[in-house]
Amino acid sequence: NLFIYSFVLQMLLTVLFSVMIYFLSGYLSKEYFHSDLSVIFIKYFLIYFFASNLLIISTDVLLAYKKNVFSQGFVFFQFFSILVLSVFVFYLNLNNLVFKYALIWVIVTLFISIISFGYLISSESSLYLGEVYFDKKLFSDFFKMSFFSFFSDFGILILFNMDLILITYFLSLQDFAYYSNVLSIITVFASIFSSISIIFIPYISEYFEKLEFDKIRKIIDFVYNLLLFIILPLSLVIYLFPEKILELLYGPDYVKASNVLSFFVFFIIFRILIKYNINLLT
Repeated sequence: NLFIYSFVLQMLLTVLFSVMIYFLSGYLSKEYFHSDLSVIFIKYFLIYFFASNLLIISTDVLLAYKKNVFSQGFVFFQFFSILVLSVFVFYLNLNNLVFKYALIWVIVTLFISIISFGYLISSESSLYLGEVYFDKKLFSDFFKMSFFSFFSDFGILILFNMDLILITYFLSLQDFAYYSNVLSIITVFASIFSSISIIFIPYISEYFEKLEFDKIRKIIDFVYNLLLFIILPLSLVIYLFPEKILELLYGPDYVKASNVLSFFVFFIIFRILIKYNINLLT
């Protein structure tokens, strides 16, 4: 029942949010994005938002069942497919590339989310409850916990992206492009190292249930040392050669954002460590 409640509640909130944004798309495009073309992208985003939530549910549950390969594999296949198709479309030199890229994100994520959810349902017989019964107390407790968690996570998400929100509103979309591309470099590296730490979380949970705290300490120390061993040299390279990195990835026009990239080096280190500590506490 917990899985059913979680799935229904999360998808219900997804639908409600999507409907609200759909009706506000015209207002947001004019008052926030300052471009009528953004209406189309907002509608693309709503499909992507629905699919990504379905994918998140599937991968999180698979991770809880210690199917780390499948959990991380679906996400890897999603972004790898997006990368390959984006490069392919770029070299085809088609018109309206931005729209093509947006469609790639939507179609690939929707496809992977359906496959991952189908695999989850077919592989985990314990999730198939046969007859779903309604437990008023269980549902009430779960709803209260989820309701608070939703608004807490939503607030954190807004605060975490406040820089992008303010840049889009007060500056130009060109400034947003410079900043977001620099941020994407940092996010990619941070996500890779965060994935490394996530792999060990189910084993830590298992050892915690068995009260084997010595093994937990060894895993935590190993991951800390591994992350620092990789992060520190990489951060030094980014700090010393930001112009070369930006020119290689985005072209000479983006070299002017090198100062921002150098500053974000410190963000890499702290974000990865904070993410790892949050996963441990969770």
